[in-house]
Amino acid sequence: MTAKKIGNVISYALILFIFCCSNKASSLPRKYEISRVNLENPLVILLTIDSFRSSNISGLGYKKKTTPFLDRFIDNGIVFRNSYTACAWTIPSLISILTGLPSTSHGVWTRGWCLSRHVLTLPDILKKDGYHVPDICYLTSDPMFGNIGLESFMGREIYIAHGDTALLEMLEEYKKNPRATFLFYHNRTLHLPYNSADEYLKQFLPETEPDSLTKENLKFLKEQAIIDKGTYIFGDLEKQIIEANYNGALHQIDFSLIKPLWEILQTEPFRNNVILIISTDHGEELFEHGWIGHASTSLSGQVYEEVIKIPLIIYAPSFFKKKAEINELVSTLDIMPTILDLAGIELPSSIMGESLLPVICGEKRKGHIVCETTVGGYRAEEKESSVIIQVLIYQGWKIIKRVSGNNVSWCLYDLNKDKMEKNDLSETSTAKLNELKSIFNSWSKEAFSKSIKPEKEEKIQAIEDGKIQIMSPADKDILYYDKQKSVVSLKWTGGSGRIIVEYDIGEKHKKLNGIFPADNFMRVFGPLSLQNWKMLKSFNPFKIRVIDKETHSASYWITFKFEI
Repeated sequence: MTAKKIGNVISYALILFIFCCSNKASSLPRKYEISRVNLENPLVILLTIDSFRSSNISGLGYKKKTTPFLDRFIDNGIVFRNSYTACAWTIPSLISILTGLPSTSHGVWTRGWCLSRHVLTLPDILKKDGYHVPDICYLTSDPMFGNIGLESFMGREIYIAHGDTALLEMLEEYKKNPRATFLFYHNRTLHLPYNSADEYLKQFLPETEPDSLTKENLKFLKEQAIIDKGTYIFGDLEKQIIEANYNGALHQIDFSLIKPLWEILQTEPFRNNVILIISTDHGEELFEHGWIGHASTSLSGQVYEEVIKIPLIIYAPSFFKKKAEINELVSTLDIMPTILDLAGIELPSSIMGESLLPVICGEKRKGHIVCETTVGGYRAEEKESSVIIQVLIYQGWKIIKRVSGNNVSWCLYDLNKDKMEKNDLSETSTAKLNELKSIFNSWSKEAFSKSIKPEKEEKIQAIEDGKIQIMSPADKDILYYDKQKSVVSLKWTGGSGRIIVEYDIGEKHKKLNGIFPADNFMRVFGPLSLQNWKMLKSFNPFKIRVIDKETHSASYWITFKFEI
């Protein structure tokens, strides 16, 4: 960060400090203290934890001690009590965080699309300002993350193969060579199946387990990444054990990732240079409305509170010297502008999110947030992709709009009196429903005014002439997990080098198909964690072919499976 920008940050911080302490603002709570900012080599860390529920964090009031080390960040940072995700499934949600735009604007709703190269991203802006933006996130291997702006680097595969230690190893690199750096890391441990180590799980299990709970049931619950709504009947004890497994996985993240992160950030050169944001892509249902998971795991996307109300914590000791809890409605769209504001970088006019610094200082907001989802998430085919669910929350009231083709339906809930969202008031409180509809329509107009059409690889009518040959994997191959070589390398010969890969995977309710680009003569997937590998195993069998975009020549289909 240049001296000029440091001066800008200090000046803005002093303005906020004066605002919070002046007679004019004496009625406003003093949310935090501003001290001298010295970020010569700023380190910005954006840590998202998949499927992260606010309600299960001990530092936010959960009755069991699930997160003793995350609680330290809460006790020494800024926590937002009413924060919501912009989208209720992973990839569009993370893209919203990295662009400050809702799904309606960036357009990446469903599998097969990726961000337009004309959309300005947080990595793009930071990179232009001199930041190092290395890509240490396994998820960015997915074609949907195209044009996100993070930079690949020599040895990326080795870093990612180490799982969560990739983030910690990057911090060691920063320590050796401090420079302005942005690290985005996504942890997947809390995603189904919840499969924590026994040492973390045992303290959350029910005291007794009746004989009626068989080992087969436990195995099913600990191995299934996909549990479509209505495909299984869960008993009360099974529901308790599912939540215990979720808590065990959360506890494991706290000790294996959050603990070392806390310890490292208390040392130099991190203590005075770090800006850390901890949040998530979405929450998770644990039977509040009859099922478990979220859109991509249940094929039944919802926008109830347990899925969209999420944690948002900022730890930046050079800016915030004491704990503060903020009750204003905020969105994950606000993460990007807040990072830029703290870094002293001008906010682009293209975004819809807003910096959280004024809110932290005590300013009131416009008062509403919007969240969106498709009903099927990553697994949505054409039928499910056409079902869009949107929610607006305003002054304790909540409307849910569901669009399915030409059919539109609305629900209305009073969150102050009906926190579990069981009593739909859309037919009895029509004046309130119309008021919220009007606010939602205004939001929609703004979102559409900022929309940029995403990019999509189009399917090709291919001729299977065998002029392209897939060298690996081999047909009918079985791929076994190897921690040291946890990548899948797709290699082929022939073709022009302008290639797409067509896939057709899974069976019945787990069936997925589509295409993705793969230039040159190789496409590497991974590295993959054991948990990712297990998830892929649940989608067996995998069927792929390689197609030349210029000649429409194609390889013959090959089939392979993942095993542990």
